[in-house]
Amino acid sequence: MSPLPDGGGANRSPYLERQRALLYNMLRVTREQRRCLIEGDLKGTEEANHLLGALLSCQEKLHHEGPAAAEPADHLILEELRQLAADLQRESRANYLLACRGAQLTNFSLALLTGSDDGQPPPSDYEPAATPAPANIMDRPA
Repeated sequence: MSPLPDGGGANRSPYLERQRALLYNMLRVTREQRRCLIEGDLKGTEEANHLLGALLSCQEKLHHEGPAAAEPADHLILEELRQLAADLQRESRANYLLACRGAQLTNFSLALLTGSDDGQPPPSDYEPAATPAPANIMDRPA
């Protein structure tokens, strides 16, 4: 998706323009993250993750600022923001699945290399701290 032509950008909301720029950057970095995941570029993936974290932090700050009450609501840019958000969500989901499949492949490969019969790698000395699962409505006693 290409940016809208500026055509009278003086009337555009600075808040919406910053949102737009952030979403474009997040989408660009998310696509780079996918390339790194596919190529197995761990350093590139880590850098993309770091950049996405920084962009998310900027997004959070911008969200807390909110638009000024007097800023015009440009319906074209609002529709573009919706489309960018949908594209970003789709890309992020695909990257998440790629990362999960990569982790499964790694575990499977380790199991094969170690001769584990159950398809699971042997336990390591390092075990992450257990975190309780979030409560679910179905978890309540009847």
